[in-house]
Amino acid sequence: AAEKPTYKTNIVNGKPIVRFDGVDDSLKVTAAVVTTATATIFVVGQPVDATEGGCALHIGTEVGHGDGYSLGVGASDFDTEGNDIIALHDNVRWFDTNSLWGTQFRLITMTVNNSTLTIHRNGTEVHSSSPGAPNAPTVQTSIGRDVQLVWRYLAGDIAEIFVYNSALAAGARQSGVDYSLAKYAL
Repeated sequence: AAEKPTYKTNIVNGKPIVRFDGVDDSLKVTAAVVTTATATIFVVGQPVDATEGGCALHIGTEVGHGDGYSLGVGASDFDTEGNDIIALHDNVRWFDTNSLWGTQFRLITMTVNNSTLTIHRNGTEVHSSSPGAPNAPTVQTSIGRDVQLVWRYLAGDIAEIFVYNSALAAGARQSGVDYSLAKYAL
């Protein structure tokens, strides 16, 4: 696909998506969209099959034990094919939720605060841990692949991503969940 994802119309509840081929498609912003160690990330997407491994969104870099955080799919990490929702808390460790993303569109949210990492699927908590704060992202943001490691491409569709530079309170996060679930009929 010449390293560019494909825009497809009328895919999920009449809304468009961006399709990533899992080989070389990605989108990159040369700055971090969040520059704090706290964030709330919403991703509406789907892997193409139940044996995928890849990064849906990475904020920050991994060079020399980097900074930031990622959200994707795999088995124990993005490198291993599987269908679990996976988070990477850079400079800390991988988090396998042991909860399936599935092969249909889902809303996955990740909230990172100074000490807690929480992940929800369609509004239901599937993981919570206390790994400590990641280093605040300082460089680029990548959609559809890990920023530095080229084998971590996502084969799947992304309908929407929105990122807040704070750990949203439960009520504010739920408002975003309700919005996305209604918009995409999830």
